[in-house]
Amino acid sequence: MISKEEIKQRQAQLDKEPIIYEWEAIYPAIVGKNGKLIRFCIGALPLLIVAILYTWFVVHKEAYITLIPMYIGLGLACYFVYFLQLSDNKCRYQLTQKGVITYTQQNIPESVYGFFRGFAWFGMGVCVVAAVVVGPAVFVGAGAFALMSFSFRNFKPQIDKDNHIFINDIKIFDIYDENHIMFMSKPFFIAAKTRLFYNTLEEKKIILEKLNKILIEPSFARFTSTKEAYQDDFIKNAFKLHNEMYRENQE
Repeated sequence: MISKEEIKQRQAQLDKEPIIYEWEAIYPAIVGKNGKLIRFCIGALPLLIVAILYTWFVVHKEAYITLIPMYIGLGLACYFVYFLQLSDNKCRYQLTQKGVITYTQQNIPESVYGFFRGFAWFGMGVCVVAAVVVGPAVFVGAGAFALMSFSFRNFKPQIDKDNHIFINDIKIFDIYDENHIMFMSKPFFIAAKTRLFYNTLEEKKIILEKLNKILIEPSFARFTSTKEAYQDDFIKNAFKLHNEMYRENQE
């Protein structure tokens, strides 16, 4: 059985392999049939409930002057949650003879990064002015704000790179309702990071043809969703082997 050290060596060598096919794809933060609904419930729905409750409170107390800043704050909060927590993902794939290299980042417009960098510098300026006028004691109450401003001053896109090697028995899953292809191996696999998203059916056809040539006609199955694919015997056995190896390493 191949060791973890050899796996790491093969992953490192993957960068030197010639690229057979390369493509980019954008996929949602929450993949699945109800992904958009889940994203709305996580992001927009709580803020909408807060807005309704606060509006009722304002009308009841006749404190209408607080509505505008409250709505602005909720709008910024929604902007923050959507773009930084629930934004789509952009992925670049490089298919080689021995595996796939993926570069993943959130699909966030540069204007969003610029906004938060500007907000950070503004916040730091406010803290400096407050410290000069009031004194260092101001950071007792505004320390969290100052720390947040400092951390956002160089806010830039973060690209995650992963090398996935072809190893042991491999099976390819066409998850057609979620627009991605998933390849799994026993027992070394990370299900969430072996998904190959595509933009068009023509692109999907090319990817499958390349994989079939590289892996010499591997096992293949089609499912509507990842959840359904997890019921496949191949994946169940892979999980079983993975868990057995994990227990052996713990002992």
